[in-house]
Amino acid sequence: MNSPMEDRLREALAEAGATVDTSTLQPLHGARRSRFRVDLRLVAVAAVVVLVGVAGAVGLGGRGDVDRAVAVSPDQRIDKGEMIVFLCSKTLPKEEACQGRDVTAEETKAVGALVRQLPEVESVTFIDQASAYENFRRDFVHNKALLDGVGAVDLPASFRLTIREGADRNQVSRALHGVAGIQNVGDLSSAMVADMEGVRSEIRAFLCAKGASQSSCGGVRVLDREGKLKRITKEGEAATNAEKNALRKLIDSLPDIESFTFRDRATAYEDFQKRFADNEALVKATKVTDMPEFFVLTMKPKANWSETVSKLKRQPGVATVTNGACAADKSLLPARYGLILPDSKVCPGGT
Repeated sequence: MNSPMEDRLREALAEAGATVDTSTLQPLHGARRSRFRVDLRLVAVAAVVVLVGVAGAVGLGGRGDVDRAVAVSPDQRIDKGEMIVFLCSKTLPKEEACQGRDVTAEETKAVGALVRQLPEVESVTFIDQASAYENFRRDFVHNKALLDGVGAVDLPASFRLTIREGADRNQVSRALHGVAGIQNVGDLSSAMVADMEGVRSEIRAFLCAKGASQSSCGGVRVLDREGKLKRITKEGEAATNAEKNALRKLIDSLPDIESFTFRDRATAYEDFQKRFADNEALVKATKVTDMPEFFVLTMKPKANWSETVSKLKRQPGVATVTNGACAADKSLLPARYGLILPDSKVCPGGT
């Protein structure tokens, strides 16, 4: 059986998906060595999880002092940033738009002329594969696994577009859909960058909730052949107050933690409603009780992330632990470089 939250979210995402102009959706794909398809519904769910994690908080600030953290509402941000037009490369899967061929010089010239004419575009920069690889090595200098596993040939050439403030980004996608030589279009808004960079120095310990599927919470689940959740055969139990208190004491004792906060459901839900105000179906399908409770740990420079994550995972009442640096890399890699790679390639061992 699926949890009530999963059922409601599936229905809401299906309803929301029915209103989407599919001609504007252009999934990102990996290089030949990593043939992965993207289910845009899963991307939406992932966005929900990430954004809930950035929600406002009731803080146990410093090393545990109570205070109130103030979250920045999305409507207070300037949604200005980059859209990136990834060009065809022969290293991309043959069954996709590019059919296993490189973009031609004529197509590159035509795409460049087109994007420069779009009224939503403020400036355009062409990035060849060599330059993309140089930028890639700079952006992921902290991630040896990525540096070792990705070469210049894996990164498509691209046009990076600076979008004017307040411009309709969907209109840009529509204008570029189906144009010869274009593999896909990535959207890297300022809000997304701020969110991802904001969690890069954090570890998040999510608490067990009633009905959880994780075995650490007492849940039993059946996975399909691809390792994805198929159904829950036994629902888990929520973390007890004693387990929460024990976890807080453990966190307070760990030497690599600079500070931590506790995020409650109420403020997470309030922020969730603001962030998805334009998705009525999803907001209606989600309740306060669906929001997770979790601790956010800000790590000290040169901290031992692996050891901290390992200790938290073993603690009773903890459903899962996320590494902010890995989460940020996995989110920025497709949007900035057109690659989608498995967790084992981005952050082997979760470190």
